[in-house]
Amino acid sequence: MPATRLRGALATGGASGAGRDRAGQAVLGEPSRFVGLPGLAMGGTVLFAVAAVGGVAMNLGYHWRRLPLPMGLMIGHAVLAVLGYLLLLIATCRG
Repeated sequence: MPATRLRGALATGGASGAGRDRAGQAVLGEPSRFVGLPGLAMGGTVLFAVAAVGGVAMNLGYHWRRLPLPMGLMIGHAVLAVLGYLLLLIATCRG
């Protein structure tokens, strides 16, 4: 287990998962309160937030209890995250 954590920390530059999540919220969430975001960017941010809630539900509800993860929840989590990423990418390319 410690070797896995070390490998993950090295791959991410030492930032923990929670630290990266808070950084993402700060980068996407805070500016939207003051200047607003284009519709696609706001939609992508919302999809990422919903996917994050699904990830927390999978982690706390299933993984920690060593229960098999429901395939529908895993696929839904992945689809929401990919769609959120694509919406943010499109919004960024449009400028």
